[in-house]
Amino acid sequence: MAIEKILVSDVSGAREAETTTLGFKSVWYEIDLTASEQDDLERLLSPYLLAGRRRGARLVKSDGPITTSDERVRIRAWASERGLEFSRKGRIPKWLYAAYHEASQADV
Repeated sequence: MAIEKILVSDVSGAREAETTTLGFKSVWYEIDLTASEQDDLERLLSPYLLAGRRRGARLVKSDGPITTSDERVRIRAWASERGLEFSRKGRIPKWLYAAYHEASQADV
């Protein structure tokens, strides 16, 4: 028996959402958004972020694997070749990273 986890947008209820973390007034928020909603949010915040000053270190998500941009390209290409469904933008899902890593270890 397989269990499929489906993350839906907190805004629209659409499927294939990913968790986005943002801070405002010293409070961190997490919201599940589709790629399109993430683009909309970035477009809305862009003037404020460009005018603002960075404070502190860049946010690093600790709940997922750390990958290089080259590795993310390889993972996405590998998954596409196998017909796996995933968001083309944003974080690589943990399940996809694990499948790629497992297949890479089997090839060695």
